[in-house]
Order: sequence, then C-alpha cells, then structure tokens
Amino acid sequence: MRSRFDTISEYDDWRKKKERKLEEEQINKAPAVTSNINAFVRRIRQMAPMLREIEVTGKRFGMERDTEARFFDILLAQLLRLTPRIVFRTPRDDDPVVLLVRGISNLTHLDIESDNIEQIARLARRNAAALQSLVIKTKGYGLASELIKEADGGYVCYSRLRVLKLELYPEFERHECPALPGAVPFPSLRLLRHTGYYPFSDDVLFRGNTATLESLVLRTLQQHIAKLIKSGIFTPTSHPKLQYVKIAYTDVRGLGPFESYTEYLQILLSVGPNAAVRSFPGSRALSNVSYDISLFDDYPNIQVLDLPDVSIEIWDAIALIQTLPQLSDLHSRMPLVIPPIDGVFMPELPEYLISKYAPMGKRFRCWHLRHRSIIVSEVVIRALLLALICPNFDYCATPTKQLKEYMDEFEKNINLPRFKHHVPRLRRLQFIQRQDR
Repeated sequence: MRSRFDTISEYDDWRKKKERKLEEEQINKAPAVTSNINAFVRRIRQMAPMLREIEVTGKRFGMERDTEARFFDILLAQLLRLTPRIVFRTPRDDDPVVLLVRGISNLTHLDIESDNIEQIARLARRNAAALQSLVIKTKGYGLASELIKEADGGYVCYSRLRVLKLELYPEFERHECPALPGAVPFPSLRLLRHTGYYPFSDDVLFRGNTATLESLVLRTLQQHIAKLIKSGIFTPTSHPKLQYVKIAYTDVRGLGPFESYTEYLQILLSVGPNAAVRSFPGSRALSNVSYDISLFDDYPNIQVLDLPDVSIEIWDAIALIQTLPQLSDLHSRMPLVIPPIDGVFMPELPEYLISKYAPMGKRFRCWHLRHRSIIVSEVVIRALLLALICPNFDYCATPTKQLKEYMDEFEKNINLPRFKHHVPRLRRLQFIQRQDR
C-alpha cells in the first residue's frame, strides 16, 4: 500500500499544519480568551478614561504561529478602540509583536523600532489612509522606498500624514533609491525628519507639501544637494511655511561643489525663506571658513541660528545681531584669541563698544558654544563684551560642566578697571551648560 507521504519533509509539513489547525480550533473554542481581553480593556478604560496613547513594550519570544498572531490581533483591535495612538518598543534583537498582526488598518499614530524593513513597510502601507504620525527607528536598508512603493509597482499615498520621522543610521542609507516620478506620497506633511542620507535621486519626499511643510530635518551629501537644487527644492519660493530648518551637510571633503561657504549658506538659506530656526551642521573642514554677513539681509525672521562647525568671532557675532533683529540664540564655535574690533584693542574695547553699538540686539539672549578646546578667560571676556551692548544677553552656554571656573573668571574680570564701572549691567550674565539639540 502506497504511503500518502513520499518524503519525511512532506510528513513534517503535514504535521505542522495539523498542529496549527488544532491550535486555532482550540482558540476559537475558547471564548474565555476573548472575554479576558475584553475585561482587561474595560479595566484600562476605567483607570484611564482620558487615555491618549498606549505603549507596548517587550519581545516576541519567538512567536511565529498564527495562534499568537490571532491573540494579539484581538488584543490590539480592542486597544485601538481606546486610542488609535500606539507606540511599540522592543529590544534591538527582536521585532515588536505588532509585526505579527495582520488585521490592523486604522492606526493614526505609529511609533515603532525594528530592523525588519519589509514588515514595517507593510504595516505602514496598510494603515496609510489613516496614519497622521509615523515614527520609525531602524538600522534597516531602503526603508523610504519600501514605504512608498507597493509590491505591484504602484505608489502609496499617506493622505493624512502630518508627521514623518525616519530615524536611520547614516551608514546604512548611503545607497540611492530609484527615482519615483509619479509618486506624491506625503501631500499633507507638516514635519519631515530624515536622519539618514537623503535616499532618492529626485524630490519625491517634498512633492505636494509645498504649502504645508513647517519643519524639516535632513542629512545630505553634495550629490543630494545638487539633485534637490535641480528639482527646485533649494529655491526662495520653496515651502514658504517652513519655520524650522536643519540641514546637515556632512561631506568630509569640506565644501565639495561649493566655491565658498557664502555660496553654501546662500543655497541652504533659500530653503524656507521665512523660517525662524536655522541649523546647518557641517563638516569639521568648515571650522575656519569665511562668509559674507550680508547674505543674511534677506532673512530677518531668523530667531535661532545654529552654525555649530563654524568659528564666529566677536565682530561677526555683533554683525549678525545687527543684521538679524529677531535673533535670540546663536550656536557656533569660537576662535581662541580675541582680535581687535575696528582697530581697537583691550582694555579700551568695553568703552568703545558701548559708545558705538549699545544698545543693540534687544532680543538676543544666549550664545551657545560648541567645542571643548576653548580658553575660559577668552570665553568670559567675549561674553562680557556682548553683555555690555546687548541688554538682554543673559546666558553663555558652554560645553563643560565645570561652570565654577567660568564664574570665578567672571568675578575676577568684573573687578578689573575695564569692566568695574559696568558691574550692575553685567551681574545678570550667567554661564550655563550647553544642551545638545
């Protein structure tokens, strides 16, 4: 008599399918499971009637079978009745349980950390019509393209998505995805944060959101900037509602295709001409570059200017404060030696600055210094000089916790003849530890 199985492998496949079927039958015949889930969710509703967000933390523990997926399908479906905002946290060596679930399609807020790109993208695409906020942290490869392209070659539209944060490791996103000429995936986007290198050879992430985008964080290389310029992104008419712009240019070769730092800044400043916060981290090769202050004339709305890899001398700081009437915070490096201003040296500088510039920069309040290899006395003197002419300059943020050294130097200087006549004006100045943003 011929066996129904020709090989051991066929028998193993049959046995596994049989076991899964029996397990599913057990779950379907066990109303207590659903009853317990319902009771659990009711209890949560009683304890937190104003619940806004649920965070699910933990590992999958090797759950691969449909029975476990069915259980979490029921559980998450009930939780979603309380709030459509769910955050999934899991250790790096495992995937969130949500990736096992196939029934969720009405998430409005998804915050997930996993390296399983295919499953993350599938979950996001399935919820594309409902999603308003999508936050993904991953070391995976090719995430952006997977979010937008369907398996059949079509494109997904996240029509309600307002917030998109893709927290990627740059070294895993140096590849370039193919151009997507017909895609308009994020037409309602207000915040775009892409910490990996810009992955596309065209402007697909910016299409359709010219009138909505308010906040942009982007990492680029020289070839990305060239392509975005060609696509019309780096122009004065692009994205007029942008208020926060952070574009990190990390080409270790320095300025790359740019002839000068002025040209580089001019191009980046053209993104969101009305933005109040401008941050342009760059290569360390830019630390001693020069630029034309007048290029800021067309951007009077700037309130926070972050040039963390550029050394700004005291006269440049004064010129920037004069040029930008709304400027409140300046982030930069600082040269080691104080040069003369208009040919005037210490100790005559305090009186000269007061007579020529005071008062100025009524909104300026804090100078944030980036690098650690700075001389305390030089920092304190610069801060005192600015405090003499900027009536609301109250804080100098330094990258060290040894704030007592700064205060000791401060006390020593305000008792010198050059400053002691202005002690009441200077007493408000404080030295604080800089916070990385």
